[in-house]
Amino acid sequence: MAEEDTPESLSALFEQASRMIHGMGHAGGLTSAQWVALRYFSDSSPFNRTMASLARFQGLSVTPIGRTVRNLIDRGYVERFPNPRSKRADLIIVTDEGKRKLAEDPYRQLIGIMSKIPPGDRAATAKTIKTVLEEIKELSLPQFDEVALRAPDSTECED
Repeated sequence: MAEEDTPESLSALFEQASRMIHGMGHAGGLTSAQWVALRYFSDSSPFNRTMASLARFQGLSVTPIGRTVRNLIDRGYVERFPNPRSKRADLIIVTDEGKRKLAEDPYRQLIGIMSKIPPGDRAATAKTIKTVLEEIKELSLPQFDEVALRAPDSTECED
C-alpha cells in the first residue's frame, strides 16, 4: 500500500477537502446553510418549496430552517406565499434577486472541480464518497439521524 493510500492519509485528504468545500460555502455573503436553502427552493418541485420539506431534506428541525429563511427573506432572495394545498406550510419562492444571487453559487465551482475527474473514474469516486457518507451516518450521531443522502427532487413528500 502506497503511503497516500493508507486509511490515515485518505482521512486527512478527505478532511482537508471537506474543510475547503465548507469554506467555499461562505462565499458571496451567505452561509453554507443559506446557499443550501436558496438552491433547494430554486431546484425542488413547486409544492415542496416549504420550510418543512427543506428541514426533512437536511435532517434538521424547522427552527434553524426558519431562521435561515427569515434571513433570506430579509435580503430579498426569497418570499413567502400562501400554499393553496396547506394553510400551515407557506411556499417559499426564489425572487429575481435570489436567482441573480444563485449565479454566484459556490456549488457551481464544485461542479467545475468535479468535472475535472476523468469520466472513467467518476463512478468509483461517487461510490467512495457515498461509502464515506453512509459510514458517517452509521455512527449514530444525532445530527445525522434524518439526513437524506440525495439531491432534492420532485418525488419528495408534499406538506
